[in-house]
Amino acid sequence: MHEAWLTWRSRWEQEVAGLTGAAVSLSRHAGILILPHGFTHDLAVILEAFAQSAVPVGERLFIWKTATGWQELGAKAQT
Repeated sequence: MHEAWLTWRSRWEQEVAGLTGAAVSLSRHAGILILPHGFTHDLAVILEAFAQSAVPVGERLFIWKTATGWQELGAKAQT
């Protein structure tokens, strides 16, 4: 879904501009964090660690893995 949104938004903006000559700008998505199923306290600790890292989330997709911690997914991964 993440990649689809990024691709669709860009193509839609280009299509509208090509047909109408008007520039269109869709909002950026706030980012996606994929968390494991677990206890609320554990999830709070995981989210707090991410928030303290101050990594920008917008337009990006991250997953938490116990073995490695947070990892960015997708073609636009900035690792």
